[in-house]
Amino acid sequence: MYVVVKVGGSLEPHKSALTKLMRTLVRLAPTHKIIVVPGGGSFADKVREAASTYNLSDEVAHRMAILAMDQYGLLLSCLAERCTYTYSLTEAKEEASKGSVPIYLPSRELLFDQSLEASWGVTSDSIAAYTAWRCSSALLVLLKDVDGVFTADPKKDSGAKLIRSISASALHGYGCVDKALPIYIQRFNIVCWVLNGLKCGRLRSLLTIGKTVGTKVIP
Repeated sequence: MYVVVKVGGSLEPHKSALTKLMRTLVRLAPTHKIIVVPGGGSFADKVREAASTYNLSDEVAHRMAILAMDQYGLLLSCLAERCTYTYSLTEAKEEASKGSVPIYLPSRELLFDQSLEASWGVTSDSIAAYTAWRCSSALLVLLKDVDGVFTADPKKDSGAKLIRSISASALHGYGCVDKALPIYIQRFNIVCWVLNGLKCGRLRSLLTIGKTVGTKVIP
């Protein structure tokens, strides 16, 4: 079974931790068929700025944001040996089966895919879920700069509590994932974990013993 791991753009400012994460993925790759889907990072932030400044249509902004994922993915590919990048999901599956860490750049296959709604409600979270479905993976891991889904924004509210498990239908309204993700998780019957990518041991624990600190989203 392939494991789709989305490396969130919120990790981009943390150079050393992000490099450590990519090297951890390389060490885990020989025993887990890992396919990386990149977030958008600062490249997507530039798209948001342009969308606001120039009043871009949702369709144009959506396509620009997918291209931003390509750029962040190319950056990730430079952080560790045995990381490769590919525009083909078929090729990504082949590389993952060999024990490498393929970084799937989605633009060539998804830029005009009508299955994805062209809106800011569909970001790299939902694209990662869609990718997991396309490669028949039952496990999706979203790596972010927070420990998981909280009752409130943990960066603003010290009293926010980590939600250890939640159904996809109850996920609507929580800000650390995109709006369409709950729909995709239910539609594709995918188990999703939201983890802190700055703490590599948590991903390692999930993949090796099946439990960790984070939020499990059940379809």
